[in-house]
Amino acid sequence: MWRGSRYAYYTNVIECFNEAIISTTRYYVGGIIGYSDHTSIHDCYNTGAVTSTYSGSSGYVGGVVGYFNSGEIYNCRNYGDVVGRGNYVGGICAYSKGSLYNSTNEGEISGYGDFIGGITGSGSPYDCYNFGTILPLQAGSQYIGGIAGSGSPHDCYNKGTISVETADCSRIGGITGQGNFDDVYNCYNEGSISAVDAQYVGGICGFGVNNSSV
Repeated sequence: MWRGSRYAYYTNVIECFNEAIISTTRYYVGGIIGYSDHTSIHDCYNTGAVTSTYSGSSGYVGGVVGYFNSGEIYNCRNYGDVVGRGNYVGGICAYSKGSLYNSTNEGEISGYGDFIGGITGSGSPYDCYNFGTILPLQAGSQYIGGIAGSGSPHDCYNKGTISVETADCSRIGGITGQGNFDDVYNCYNEGSISAVDAQYVGGICGFGVNNSSV
């Protein structure tokens, strides 16, 4: 059993898996890697629950990777439930600035802050799929999506339920909570969205900015 790495830099992580429960009070938390830079992560999967109780502004809690600065994530899977109390929670990675594609989440994703997504809290994945339930747990949460909390996914679909039972949440979408800079295209959503006392709610995109289109 490979239990994961706190930090990966200029390396390849291939065919690794984690089955252990991960629970911490800190940030940059992932089932495989906490923080990744210039790294290729291929064919990895996580089945263990990943939880962080860190309640600062940015927790970065992901099923596979916490913070993904550059490189690529390809053909990775998450089956474990993911819970974060800070901003940025995702089924595959919490925050993505690299290439994220052909990956799937089946775990339940719960967050107490902003930027909560079935695949990534923030980023623009392509060819990715979410089947897990999305549960914002704090009033006033923003940027909540079946695929991305914020970003412009391509060729993705969501079948997971988005259940928002807290008040004053906003920017909630079946694919992305907020589309940024680029187009959201060739995506579809089959997951139900229940959002009590929320604004900017859409079956595909909750809110579009910066010349984004659907």
